[in-house]
Amino acid sequence: MIRLVTIAALISSLLPEVSAHYRWTALITNGVTTPDFQYVRPYAIYSAPVTDPLSTDIRCNKGATPAPLIATVAAGSALGFKLDQPISHHGVINVYLGKAPAGTTAATWDGSGQYWFKVAQVGAVISGGTVTFPADGITQYLFKIPARTPPGDYLARIEHIAYASGSSYPVTCKSSCCINHR
Repeated sequence: MIRLVTIAALISSLLPEVSAHYRWTALITNGVTTPDFQYVRPYAIYSAPVTDPLSTDIRCNKGATPAPLIATVAAGSALGFKLDQPISHHGVINVYLGKAPAGTTAATWDGSGQYWFKVAQVGAVISGGTVTFPADGITQYLFKIPARTPPGDYLARIEHIAYASGSSYPVTCKSSCCINHR
C-alpha cells in the first residue's frame, strides 16, 4: 500500500487585476474527495506569485505547514487532486513522482534534488492551425500511480503551467502529496 500526505504549492497569477485564482486544495483517493487541506499542506500565500524558479518557495509555497493526515493508496490505483475553482488560464498539466532520498520520509522531504519522474500529463492539442488546452475549466484531475512503483516514500506533484495574457513568463500552480509504498 502507499501512504499519502499532500503538500500544496501555488504560484498564482501575475496579473494584478485578477483577484481570485484556482488552487489545488484536496486529494481524491478511492473515488472520494477529501476535505480541503486535510491531506494538502496549508500555505501562507494564496494570491502572490513565486517568480524565482530556483527558490525553495516554488516547491510548497511560502509558509507551508505539515498536512494533518496521511492517506493510503495502492500502486496502480487512481489518485487525483481537486481545485477550489475551475482552471481559468490556458495551460498544461504535468504529474510527477519523486522518491524521497535516504534519510528523509515522504512527510519530511522538501522535494529538493533530482528524484522526480513524470507519470501523467495533459498537453496542448494542435489541430487545423488551432491550439486548444483540454485542461481549461477542469475542477479536478485524476491519474494512476504506476503499478510498478517500487516500495518507498514518494512525493506526487501536480502542476498546471498556465499562460496568462500580459505576463512575461508562465504562471504555475502546483500541489504535491507524500506517498509511502511498502
